[in-house]
Amino acid sequence: MPPAKRKRTEANEEPEEPVMRSSIWYDDGSIVLEAEKTQFRVHRSVLSKYSKFFKDLFTVPQPEGELLVDGCPVVRMSDSAEDWESLLIAIYSGPQLYNSVKSYPLKLLIAMLRLGNKYDFEELRDHALARIKLELPSKLSDWDALFQVEPEVPGEFFTAGIEFDLVNIAEELGIRSILPMAYHLCIRDQTLDAIFNGCKRPDGTLAELSPSTRYILLRGKGALVRATLDETFIWIMNNEFIPSGTCFSPVDCEKARVTILEESIRSLYQTIACALDIWDERLTETSALCAMCQNAAQSAHQEGREIIWGALPSYFGLPGWGDLKDFEI
Repeated sequence: MPPAKRKRTEANEEPEEPVMRSSIWYDDGSIVLEAEKTQFRVHRSVLSKYSKFFKDLFTVPQPEGELLVDGCPVVRMSDSAEDWESLLIAIYSGPQLYNSVKSYPLKLLIAMLRLGNKYDFEELRDHALARIKLELPSKLSDWDALFQVEPEVPGEFFTAGIEFDLVNIAEELGIRSILPMAYHLCIRDQTLDAIFNGCKRPDGTLAELSPSTRYILLRGKGALVRATLDETFIWIMNNEFIPSGTCFSPVDCEKARVTILEESIRSLYQTIACALDIWDERLTETSALCAMCQNAAQSAHQEGREIIWGALPSYFGLPGWGDLKDFEI
């Protein structure tokens, strides 16, 4: 698109950066939004339908001599052009986009959250949050259910960079209900080097965390290390559970437990990553545990998962699950 025309600058002034038209440009539009030197020609009626902020704004008389582009008033926005492009695509595509598409670009959801909260696009904001909560639930049963069906967003929420973006937008907007799992995913999936120095998104750009967030993750990682060994894998750490009271072969099962313990210590990082994982028989398939001891281990494992899930917010200095409110900063 050709750049929109601006008034000629004075001879002693720096020339302004050219303003570009975006691909979102409706010839019958009645308002032009401008963000980061990018303009979007859209409709007052459409913005007013979705946003109370714009509905109220358009009832206020505009001053004489305001900037016009193709006869339309220009409203300058302080947000990123990328966010506005994503949000306007969602608005003009309508519910058929965000009610039917399974694989969302995260940048679309972030724009719906950020601009939806700022400018009162309530429907879009709430839908984006609900969509993210499907991947970052507050109930263990909902988390487990994600692994029983084909994922709707194949891996996108659990990749380098994306996990940092989720943490950053949740902290920015005070979306506290998703923070425990967002933090957990970071320490589960990312190295300390990535936490301190950032990691690349799939598009090659760098995602980084704030110093305060790094501290939260380090503190949480230490707490989760202790909890994993004390709760989820307590059946490995001592002989209270194995051999079980109904064990078929106490000597063999005790040897097997010690073998699993040694293997777990050698791969401690992997063990911690499994703190909330559903029981997997591969944990014991080579251990020679009898069936009764396997059942005892599985029961202890599940009980430990439930304890860790209930305490997860506290590992990161947050209140309990029931007290985590959204959009409170």
